Amino acid sequence: ANASMNDGGNNNNNNLHNNSFSNKSSADEGTLGISPHRDAGFLTILLQDDDCHSLQVARFEDDDHLDDGDRWVTVHPVPGSLTINTGDMAMICSNGRFRAPLHRVLTNTTKG
Repeated sequence: ANASMNDGGNNNNNNLHNNSFSNKSSADEGTLGISPHRDAGFLTILLQDDDCHSLQVARFEDDDHLDDGDRWVTVHPVPGSLTINTGDMAMICSNGRFRAPLHRVLTNTTKG
């Protein structure tokens, strides 16, 4: 039986991803753990390590020079809080009012 038939015809699409980035002691400082991208879903909820600052957001996402260090802003987590990213679906549903930020993740050579 099809899942959409079992839930009264509703077409629900729920996803949960658990990403954990291990210590990359052999990686050089600033090595990308995840390349620049926008999240495809509606919302991404992140529980970041308080002492690990690997998430970066593009300051000027329409610029052609995204590899320049000053184009990226490091997201410093607030202890005890969650980081929320809006995704492509939120941008579409809000008619562009909420943007899907371009972001990347650097490896952390000191956190295991």
